[in-house]
Amino acid sequence: MDLFSTVCAVQNLWLAARAEGLGVGWVSILKEAEVKAVLGIPDPVRLVAYLCVGKVESFFATPELEQRGWRARTPIADLVFEDHWGAEAAMTRAGTPQE
Repeated sequence: MDLFSTVCAVQNLWLAARAEGLGVGWVSILKEAEVKAVLGIPDPVRLVAYLCVGKVESFFATPELEQRGWRARTPIADLVFEDHWGAEAAMTRAGTPQE
């Protein structure tokens, strides 16, 4: 559960930072072994998040990676199910859900 708790803590930090007008970037393209060596993190410790936190001039209206063509946003209906995997959720049947 420590891994899941850590990820939840990162999300909470991200939401709190955004509420305070701070930007958070979760760096996902990195070489874990090299980062651990530079920071002196021992082998048994798993690197979960490498975050950049700070003041920003503005926030993007849509995710930056989507704007740059990295990947299109996945429709929420493809991610949210009701009762069991693959069963369309009521919120997606009611029309276009809030994203």
